[in-house]
Amino acid sequence: MDIRVKKTKTAITNAFIELAKQKPIERITVKEIVSLAQINKSTFYAHYTDIYDLIDSLLEEATQSVVDHMDSISVMFDDPRTFFLHLYHSLEICKSNVIQPFSASDRHFAQQLTDAIYAKASKHDIVPEEYQIVGALLTFTLNGIIGLHKMPYSPLTEESLQTLADFFESGVSAIMQTKKRV
Repeated sequence: MDIRVKKTKTAITNAFIELAKQKPIERITVKEIVSLAQINKSTFYAHYTDIYDLIDSLLEEATQSVVDHMDSISVMFDDPRTFFLHLYHSLEICKSNVIQPFSASDRHFAQQLTDAIYAKASKHDIVPEEYQIVGALLTFTLNGIIGLHKMPYSPLTEESLQTLADFFESGVSAIMQTKKRV
């Protein structure tokens, strides 16, 4: 990607996220975004058809970031702690109002992310659909992480985040033990 395009998209994204922290998405205008990003309206429209196109792009990038940084889905089983922590940090976009808690778009985003992880799993001969509990754990974890990022008070302490990683690791271990018994 051309460095100018990358810088422009970064400026647009940063402006949008900053505005989303201050007010509901429905009240954000392209005029405000371009003013804060210090670009022209025509530049915005060269990259996005409207604000909702920008939001879709941000959600797709978040999904792609999670999937791209998994060397393989087996990380979820081999090193669940690393998998959880990476997932948590990759979904920091959820801190802004781009993703609204308990809205249809949140459920769509969580489903889109789950589908992307399943697609990655199928490429590595792991079929999560065979293990209903794995799908439930993924859905629980993804929705939980989105919710954690939406908490109105201070971010999690490192100790709290490590405790949650322990919890996830224990859940995966329990699934693996159940799978071995079957």
